[in-house]
Amino acid sequence: MTRRLPAAALAVLAVAAVVVAAWPSPRGAGDRLAVTAPVFDAARVPRFVSDAVANVRLGQRLDAIVAPRAQSCLTVDEGRGSMVYSQRPDLPLVPASNLKLLTATAVLDRIGAGERFHTEVRAARPPVNGVVAGDVWLVGAGDPLLATADFAAQAGYEHQPRARTALEDLAANLAAAGVRQVQGRLLGDESRFDTQRVVPTWSPSYLTSGEIGPMSALTVNDNEAQWAPREVPAPAPAANATAVLGRLLQGHGIQVGGTGEGTAPPNASAVLGHVDSAPVGDEVGVTLTQSDNLAAELLTKELGRRFGGAGTTSAGVAVIRKTLDDLHLPTAGVVMVDGSGLDRSDRATCQVLLRAVERDGQAAAATRLPVAGGSGTLLHRYSAAPLKGRLWAKTGTLSGAAAFTGWVSTTSSNQLAFSFVVNGIGSDAEGKALEDKVAAALYTYPEAPAWQTLTGDAR
Repeated sequence: MTRRLPAAALAVLAVAAVVVAAWPSPRGAGDRLAVTAPVFDAARVPRFVSDAVANVRLGQRLDAIVAPRAQSCLTVDEGRGSMVYSQRPDLPLVPASNLKLLTATAVLDRIGAGERFHTEVRAARPPVNGVVAGDVWLVGAGDPLLATADFAAQAGYEHQPRARTALEDLAANLAAAGVRQVQGRLLGDESRFDTQRVVPTWSPSYLTSGEIGPMSALTVNDNEAQWAPREVPAPAPAANATAVLGRLLQGHGIQVGGTGEGTAPPNASAVLGHVDSAPVGDEVGVTLTQSDNLAAELLTKELGRRFGGAGTTSAGVAVIRKTLDDLHLPTAGVVMVDGSGLDRSDRATCQVLLRAVERDGQAAAATRLPVAGGSGTLLHRYSAAPLKGRLWAKTGTLSGAAAFTGWVSTTSSNQLAFSFVVNGIGSDAEGKALEDKVAAALYTYPEAPAWQTLTGDAR
């Protein structure tokens, strides 16, 4: 339901309704009436009448979008907390990829924006004259963006380039350390997380359509064995990772006696080389901007590993939920089966999504959102005036569901935070059309006479 106003405000809205009815709309034919005398005395008509006019007009436009759709919610705030509009804010709905906002909020709060993932190659003994006796292990640290240059060039949303942790740098580090031969094998260690590749309730098509690669603590190239002309998931991610690294080592003249997978023993303490990721805050930014499902799921497992007792999806989801509660976000109605929003059993409300995107500081997801006409999932949307560069939002699409949460800078440079979720739609195009209407309505806010014209103060 639309938020109810206190009785004392009804009189103000009654006056505002008269003003709305009489005042020419800026969207009219252009023959705007000139105000030659004060409409109301300044002592009797405070500034909030102009605000009431703006809110009524915005409400009329948003009601036309949301009210007829029972499976939808929309809430809008001005200035991080002053409510402007709200329709069914507590209705739990399928949030699609907007669920990543909750995952990102927990990751930034618990792990921190400045942390990095450290991927290492270890051996039982250091090399002697460039030769390593026995096996070596590529130990996965849970970095979701470890990749080669050719993969990263097309790994983003709709095959945009995507930021990465360069696997080539790890090969170069081993060569710089003087390693010339590994007499044993190069084995991939993915023991940091469990080996559950997918959430059991996901659609099997997610893997085959490239929505996500199989999950592993040792992820290289999204654990895809092939990505052109179509994506082919690697059946054994850790073995795939060492095969890719083995070819890079060969390019540096380093001989390896085979590749495979296996857990590093406790005595494998000699670090032959390592590569560090970008700060976690940047990796969260990639996750949100590109709507990277695998990154969201691996970050979820990392939360479980660090704070939930196990590197599993269920442990990570439990940590996310507890973190949101600790941050006093309104979690009633929230259901999380995964961290990406791929599961159709996931539920979130507009209220919790809005509160997540309103957080500020280093743990702010809002600073890592796609930019209209500029990046990620919004690169090709709103690419012309007036919304280009003035809208920052996380999109979300799943069959029958669309979600849209973020910020817009309005015509008067007001900052509005919003969250819109709709279920029961017939197509992705319908969802995008509704999002476009919401964005256009918010951009025109406040659509009302300037308060000075209501008092005769033209200064």
